[in-house]
Amino acid sequence: MSLQDVRKEINFCHKVKLPIIGVVENMSGFICPKCKKESQIFPPTTGGAEVMCQDLKIPLLGKVPLDPHIEMAFASIGGHQSRQSWERLADGSIPMWNE
Repeated sequence: MSLQDVRKEINFCHKVKLPIIGVVENMSGFICPKCKKESQIFPPTTGGAEVMCQDLKIPLLGKVPLDPHIEMAFASIGGHQSRQSWERLADGSIPMWNE
């Protein structure tokens, strides 16, 4: 989803008084399955989700990279980078649901 679309959705949520927990930037980078290095295949031209969230005063909950092995990452026990990204996101978001 483009940042322009996200801004439209945020404006809609404000109009109907729907609370916004925050934004998750999906596909924030690409993790090579061989070397495990992250590359920016969709480089932000306007600052990305981080700048948008600052402008709109909405929390950026996390950034999740595009990973061809994401399904295996959730099933594995090891400390895979994508799994770590999702765990950081969940660790920061779950307490908000209880408020």
